[in-house]
Amino acid sequence: MIPCIRLVFVALVFCIQNAEGFALTSRLPIDLIILNIYSDGSKSTTSSFDMGETLMRTQGSGQLIVLTVFLVSQISDVAVAAEGIHAIIVADTAAQDISNDMAQNAWLVEGGLTQLIPAAQLTVEVLPRIEITRNGIQQSIAKIPKHTRCIFFYYSGHGFYNNVNGSSFYLTNDRARLSFSLVKSWLEKRSPKLLITIIDSCSVRPPGLGITSAPAWPSPDRVPPLGKSLFFTDQGWFHINSSSAGEYALAREGDIVGSPFTHSLLDLLSDAEQAMSWESLTRELKGDVQAKFKKLHPDGVLTLGNGKRVQQLTQSVWGKRNNQIVIR
Repeated sequence: MIPCIRLVFVALVFCIQNAEGFALTSRLPIDLIILNIYSDGSKSTTSSFDMGETLMRTQGSGQLIVLTVFLVSQISDVAVAAEGIHAIIVADTAAQDISNDMAQNAWLVEGGLTQLIPAAQLTVEVLPRIEITRNGIQQSIAKIPKHTRCIFFYYSGHGFYNNVNGSSFYLTNDRARLSFSLVKSWLEKRSPKLLITIIDSCSVRPPGLGITSAPAWPSPDRVPPLGKSLFFTDQGWFHINSSSAGEYALAREGDIVGSPFTHSLLDLLSDAEQAMSWESLTRELKGDVQAKFKKLHPDGVLTLGNGKRVQQLTQSVWGKRNNQIVIR
């Protein structure tokens, strides 16, 4: 919101000067204000420039009143332009047993967002390996501007769940757990209109399960229907977890690098022309992941990274809207 403050300050000085009787006959000061605020190169409409130039050729307090209307119009434009999506992607590539799969997951999620939201409205931070720590995650969240339209937080890596503390991440660099409820509290302090949190990890205490080239993802020139329905019209908090309590989450889809959950998420985000709610997307994810699990493990037996074999019949995606579980 600093650009708005600067706009008011510069224009207010101009208005005071004019009230003292100065005759300003050039449109240059208006152009300077616009270019100063719209540092990304965007400009106001031609009609705004014309109105500013016409007003500059008058004198007296009447101009001060009309220029105030002009300022309100400009501030409104800046506020709308500032609304966007801020995404933080934490895929624990420091976990050696699943490093390649985590790198692929990060690339897939970044691609899903990049193809869905125009570049001017999307900021994506993929935490590098050395910053995947408690402090690194907290600092990354703290940099997000307050009151943004949407914060999208994605974690993929080792994790577990218990009935007392809920979901937690196991951060390899820290060799310690990080409570998801604590991460959520950091995110909520940024006061977004919409908070989306997605966890792709086990919901037990696993020792672990055992990259392709990464071309650039294309960015759309407009927000498609799916982008609008998911990120620009919704509010509140929506959370998706790739596994339910007591379940392991598959880190790899057979011979395909990356997890079945994140591959399915990308597939759904790629259907950009089809509007969908987060609830509908979660239902689709749940069905896709269950079908993949049964295909990959028809006998219901998983082999963990340490060679241990465990019985598990499915992997159940679930979703929560605010504090109520809506997909289980």
